[in-house]
Amino acid sequence: MNGITLGGDPRRLITHLALYGLAAICADAGHTDLRISWTTGMRPRPHLDMHPDTAADIVHAHARDCDWVKETINLAGTPRGLMSPRLTAISTDDGWQELQDRRHKVLDTLTAARAVLGLRFLGALGEPAYWRFDKRTGKRVQDDAANRLEMQPRNTGAEFVGSRLSKIAEKVAARTTSQILDGLLGRHVRDEVSGDAPDSRSATGLDAPGPADNAVVWCALWGISQIPIALRTGGPALTSVSVRNSRPEHFAVPMWRIPWHPARLRSILASAQFQAVAAALARREVPDENPRLWLTSRGVTAIITFPVTISGSDKAPERRAGAGQLHPIGRRQ
Repeated sequence: MNGITLGGDPRRLITHLALYGLAAICADAGHTDLRISWTTGMRPRPHLDMHPDTAADIVHAHARDCDWVKETINLAGTPRGLMSPRLTAISTDDGWQELQDRRHKVLDTLTAARAVLGLRFLGALGEPAYWRFDKRTGKRVQDDAANRLEMQPRNTGAEFVGSRLSKIAEKVAARTTSQILDGLLGRHVRDEVSGDAPDSRSATGLDAPGPADNAVVWCALWGISQIPIALRTGGPALTSVSVRNSRPEHFAVPMWRIPWHPARLRSILASAQFQAVAAALARREVPDENPRLWLTSRGVTAIITFPVTISGSDKAPERRAGAGQLHPIGRRQ
C-alpha cells in the first residue's frame, strides 16, 4: 500500500485523532484529493495516501508557521493563550471586551489569509462562554463552550493553547523532517515537551500518561478540527464524538472499510446516525436498525468507544480517554 501508515493502536484515541489531523494538515497544504483509510488484517493501522516524506515536510512547515498559537492575553497578572477555550475566570466587562477584541483580530487575520484549517480548528475548539450562567448561583459557567476533547489539565491555571499547543509547535518545528517522520511512523517516540517523562501528559487526555511523540501529538490535537461542536444557550456545547448521557462519559469514533476523503469523515462524525449508534453502544444497548444501516451503507464497519476517566482534584479534574472497545456494526447486533 503506497502512502504513509502511522504507528499506533486503534484502541487509543490519539491514534484516530493523529490520522484526522495529519490528513487535515496535508489537505490544507493543497493536497485536496488525498484519502484516509485503515490497513486490513488483525492489527489495523491508520493510513494516508501521501508520500511519507511529503507528509513530514508539510507537518514541519505547519508547526513552524502557525503563528496564532503564540498569541497571549494577560489574565490575573499571567499571560495565557489567547485562543484557548478554557481560561482563567474573567470577572469584568472590560476584560471580556478585551478578550473578544483580541480574538476577533486573530480570526480576521486568518480569514484574510484564507486559513480554512485554522478557522475550522478554532471553531471546533470553542471559546470562553460569556453567555452561560449557573441558574442556582448566578456565576458564569465560562467553560461550557469548549470541545470535550480539549482535556488540558487546569492545574495552576494551565490552558490548552499556551500550556500545550504552542509548546508542541515549538518542539515539532525544531525537528528535522526525518525526525518528524520517525515519530509519525512509530519508529522513535520523542516527547521533548515533557523530557520523555514516564508520567508525561503531552497526549493531553487523548492517551494514558506516558511519553507521547510530539509530532503525533501535534497532528492529534489538530485532529480536533474535524470534530465539530454545537454551541447552545440552554446547556453546555455538544461535541459530536462525545456521549455524555452515559456513565461514564464516552468518546466514539468510526472504523471504515474503503478509503475516505476527509470531508466524508467530517460528515459521518457530524451525522445524527453516528451519534445515535455511538450513544447506544456506549450505554451497552442495541442500536436502532435504520441509523446502523445508514452508517454501514457508507462504509462504516465498526465504532470504537472510549470511556472517559476523571482523576485529580475537584478544582482541577483531569479527564482522559481510556482503552477503546471495538463494536462491529456490519451485521445485526
